Amino acid sequence: MNWTQVTGAALLSTLLLACGGSTDSDGSSTGGNAGSGGSSAGSGGSSGSSGGGTGGGGGTGGDCESFVPCCDAQGSPVTPICPTPGNPQCPPGSSWPKTGICEPTGDECTPTKACAADEWCDYPDNLCGAGVAGKCVKRPQGCDLLYAPVCTCEGKQAGNECAGQSGGWDVAAKGGCAPPQDMFACGQLFCMTGKQYCEVVTSDVGGYPDSFACKELPSACGSAPSCACLKDQMCGDLCKTDAGGNFVLTCPGG
Repeated sequence: MNWTQVTGAALLSTLLLACGGSTDSDGSSTGGNAGSGGSSAGSGGSSGSSGGGTGGGGGTGGDCESFVPCCDAQGSPVTPICPTPGNPQCPPGSSWPKTGICEPTGDECTPTKACAADEWCDYPDNLCGAGVAGKCVKRPQGCDLLYAPVCTCEGKQAGNECAGQSGGWDVAAKGGCAPPQDMFACGQLFCMTGKQYCEVVTSDVGGYPDSFACKELPSACGSAPSCACLKDQMCGDLCKTDAGGNFVLTCPGG
């Protein structure tokens, strides 16, 4: 390499560093402003190593996780999107709820006052209209195939909560449905007999229903589980068994 080549390489390196890029040992560029999902390539080199003109690792949008859902004009939850990684935003036509939960804005409904054919009745606290009217919400257009059976206000099982809503029914927090084989009721859910226990977290805040979850029995329970082997679980000291001998841990609201 002669002096002119050395000077030219040094000048290129200086320009790239000023623009936020870098050079490899052979003098080629690793990219300037395009590294994190931008749309332009580096000055005189290839596109950024962590994302070129197509947005790289997530710059083109898509669903992303958020502790709070977005809500559409009817008060139905909408999955946020992330135009950039770690920056959830609401899709057009939806917004963040002021209270942290989506509140339906549709017509009032009760067990004797049905919604339109393309809607389902969303009851407060999933109590199926026990003294409180619900709001009509548009039925979901599509549901996944995950089998997570729930009890609906119709008194019948649905493959999952979305499938129940698609059929026009809210879930029933009080249960009342016959459980599938080898399963037991846990609120509106069904847990696996001999493999899981039911965790209940009661709510004393209006607008927030009690929550139910099926949790795996710890390995310490072995082949003969009892409340004693659940003592280290959350609210394990409040363990009880239902009529079928299944374990239920109920945590008081706070």
